[in-house]
Amino acid sequence: MEKTQNVDERIIEEVKNLIMFDNDLTYAERNALGIFYSKIEKGQTVQESIGPMMKSLNMLSSGSSQEKLSLNVKKLFDFALTYYKVPEKQKIRFYGSGGGLIHRFSAKEMLLLFLLVFVGLPLALYIKYLLR
Repeated sequence: MEKTQNVDERIIEEVKNLIMFDNDLTYAERNALGIFYSKIEKGQTVQESIGPMMKSLNMLSSGSSQEKLSLNVKKLFDFALTYYKVPEKQKIRFYGSGGGLIHRFSAKEMLLLFLLVFVGLPLALYIKYLLR
């Protein structure tokens, strides 16, 4: 417990120093660190507020954006990676029970199901009764 508290305090202190004294920070880095620090100031714990910062810094370090991590932020990110993991993107799932079975639908499957039910079915009924 004491070790994680020391790690949390060190991360908070590093973030504070980077925001205040590092002129090499890019806008994205400063924004990610600033959001993290503002959440800490509002009373959230490090475990609750480090996820979005780790996601942003991971995106910057992975090369999926044009910006790269500065040296000091890279050191902080590598240190934080030893204690916290980068949260994965959560998939949105819908649950439908038909006939007693529960099936998980992805967002794409759910969209197709809604189109079938709310567009396809009324269209089929309209055509059926139109041709009578």
